[in-house]
Amino acid sequence: MKSKGYEIAILFAIGLTSPIAAFATGLSNPTIPSQDVRSTADELVQTGLQQFRAQKFDLAIASWQQALNLYQQQKNSKGAINVLETLAEASKMLGKYEKAIAYSQQLLALAQSLGDRRTEANALGNLGNNYRIVGNYAKALEVQNLGLAIRKELNDQQGEGQVLASLGNIHYDLGNYRIAENFYQRSLKIAKVVGNGNGIVSMLNSLGAIAGTQEEYPQAIKYYQQSLNNARKIGFREAEGNALNNIGSNYHVQRKYKEAIPYYEQALTVAKELKNPRLEGAAVGGLGLAYVFLGEYDKALSLQEQSWQLAKQIGDRRLEAMTLANWGYTLWRSQKYAEAEQKFMKSLNLLESLRSNLQQIPIKPATKGAN
Repeated sequence: MKSKGYEIAILFAIGLTSPIAAFATGLSNPTIPSQDVRSTADELVQTGLQQFRAQKFDLAIASWQQALNLYQQQKNSKGAINVLETLAEASKMLGKYEKAIAYSQQLLALAQSLGDRRTEANALGNLGNNYRIVGNYAKALEVQNLGLAIRKELNDQQGEGQVLASLGNIHYDLGNYRIAENFYQRSLKIAKVVGNGNGIVSMLNSLGAIAGTQEEYPQAIKYYQQSLNNARKIGFREAEGNALNNIGSNYHVQRKYKEAIPYYEQALTVAKELKNPRLEGAAVGGLGLAYVFLGEYDKALSLQEQSWQLAKQIGDRRLEAMTLANWGYTLWRSQKYAEAEQKFMKSLNLLESLRSNLQQIPIKPATKGAN
């Protein structure tokens, strides 16, 4: 008899229980003036983008920080907003959530001082997403609700749908699955009304995650298949890969490992075509765990090491900790207990370092208009 504890543990180990972050698609390009009117700060922003894409993450952050300093000296609010959004987004992608929170706080303060309600709402949404990641759910709910009020004030339906999705994610993490499902359904309804294809794909994925937690696997796979079909229809390749991984994971928790493997392999193909190491890591990690349960330990160990290397490449420390734990579990199952203990301890130490670095940053209340 399968236990729910086993199923949830495997889903977390694969890294696929969490719904897709509200319509996130990776680091976006900040607005940069044309070549003939660029300032030194603009050039630094462009340099940072090139460095980030070359995985020179520290250099990219330094370039953007220099650009921010110059924009602030020039009192160029538009430039400062663009680079603060980029710094916050990049920090989140690198797993440096305390930094992402700090940059979003700066952005929030600047938006409030300018009376820029749309940027204020964006900053509150990003803050809420990062507070959720670090487990500060009270703050996450607070700032998301502040943002929701602004979206309604602006009659921004698409933005409202994104906030509803984020509120659903918070309640999902808290185990309030029916409340989360209600938020996801409301977000899906708005996405259909405004024609937000990415939102439709993401919410179908999130509803699949809800069904999976309730052990409603046929319904979960149905939602994921709908998400997959819609993703392919609009060319949303990253979501296509996520849906394939999630279908695989739902077969996985039912111990249908041979059925799960082809979906992981398809997801891996998509990830490699996109050169997306995060998606690739999820597929490789899922394959590794499937082969563990099939007793093919050498293949599983090779895959788990690849998954860890991909997490290191991304620079996401929380993901690195998870892959180390998976690697340790695989070593333990193959009776390599001393090596398994080393991986588990590295994982725990990394998680503890993340916890100790978190900063509790107070939130200013939302204001209307300029300060």
